[in-house]
Amino acid sequence: MRITDKRVYFWAGPLGNWSRVKEGIEVPAELSITGRSFRVPTSEHVFMYMKARFFGDHEKAKQIIETPDPKTAKKLGREVSGFVEDFWKEHREEYLN
Repeated sequence: MRITDKRVYFWAGPLGNWSRVKEGIEVPAELSITGRSFRVPTSEHVFMYMKARFFGDHEKAKQIIETPDPKTAKKLGREVSGFVEDFWKEHREEYLN
């Protein structure tokens, strides 16, 4: 766990990114590469999907939302084409709100 002045981050347990949400987490249409909302099982899926979307890797984004496994979603997120760590660090927290 890491605590900042604005957030508490969990890496394990029932509040971690790999914890499954019973009804899934909805990604709204305005954030979707298809223009339609969809659901994913974990917040890890959302974050990796947003990374792929941010860098324009629609194929990797599609693979991320199709896998049921958060470990695989994270692996796919590490393979995003055009990924630039410093640029992502500047913008990734925009997707946490």
